Amino acid sequence: MNSLPKGPQAARLRQRKFELLSRFNIPPDLLPGSVSLSHFRCGKATCHCNHDEGHPAWLCLSKMSKCLRR
Repeated sequence: MNSLPKGPQAARLRQRKFELLSRFNIPPDLLPGSVSLSHFRCGKATCHCNHDEGHPAWLCLSKMSKCLRR
């Protein structure tokens, strides 16, 4: 069970968090999530991805959608 930390140390950490966040210009319509570049191999024997790092694929992860590959 994950409960929020309590006490003076937790209050200081939350205050520090809001101080750090206030340094960034975050748009109000920004959705939480992450975007990362990954690589995959297609499985074709003659494809360059068998010897290189693979084909690039952008992954978008958020609470609203499971996973989008672009």
